[in-house]
Amino acid sequence: MTLINDFEYAAVYGSELLAIPDLKKLAISIDPNPVQNILRIKPDYFTGVFDVKIYDLKGRLTLTKEIDTTSNSINVENLEPGVYFIWLESNQGKVDSIKFIKK
Repeated sequence: MTLINDFEYAAVYGSELLAIPDLKKLAISIDPNPVQNILRIKPDYFTGVFDVKIYDLKGRLTLTKEIDTTSNSINVENLEPGVYFIWLESNQGKVDSIKFIKK
């Protein structure tokens, strides 16, 4: 139902519910944490390709890489020491993120 007042403002009732779809979540682990040079990523399963993005605490994208079943390590030795977030997205649309510390 749509109601329109004298000033031609409309209010809509009974429309579809607005929502954000649930994200399909990966279960990942990383080691070592804290890390100095090589960060190993272990999703709950490896099928296909994963897009990896690493962000600093200010939200700046600092590193991107594509990994697969044969290469699941990332060289982070060029990152400044600090706290970072790693974001993984699988080719099936599953996502996850985890915090790590760079020595």
